[in-house]
Amino acid sequence: MAYLRFGDKNPFYGKHHTDEARKRMSELKKGKSLSEEHRKKIGQGLFCGTIEERFLSKIKKTKNCWFWLGSLRKGKMKYGRFAVSHRKNVIAHRFSYELYKGKIPDGLLVLHSCDNPSCVKPGHLFIGTQKDNMQDMVKKGRGKNGSGYY
Repeated sequence: MAYLRFGDKNPFYGKHHTDEARKRMSELKKGKSLSEEHRKKIGQGLFCGTIEERFLSKIKKTKNCWFWLGSLRKGKMKYGRFAVSHRKNVIAHRFSYELYKGKIPDGLLVLHSCDNPSCVKPGHLFIGTQKDNMQDMVKKGRGKNGSGYY
């Protein structure tokens, strides 16, 4: 997948944003911290900047996990969903892995050591096969007959 890499500018910056959003982004680039009002507006789609800044704005870091606060995929598994461009969404924990650790080899999955689908903390993510994922599920008792939350 061709993502923007660390430090790349969002190609949509300035094209669909208000003058107010551009002003806030300019202040951020000058080293001014985000105001509480600005942090609230981030969730309203008014934030623009590098792809890393957008990604990090949707995370709540705790002592253990980094919780994804952005949109979630539909269906049983509530993995985070992140817009890397105007028309392309990716799974948030996969984006986090590629951002912090590197490319995901073809055919492999990004698994969670913490078993929290909304976690995007790089230290909790590792590469594995579907077989590895199923063995991990059985070992931790998360299967259909296990005591996990699935």
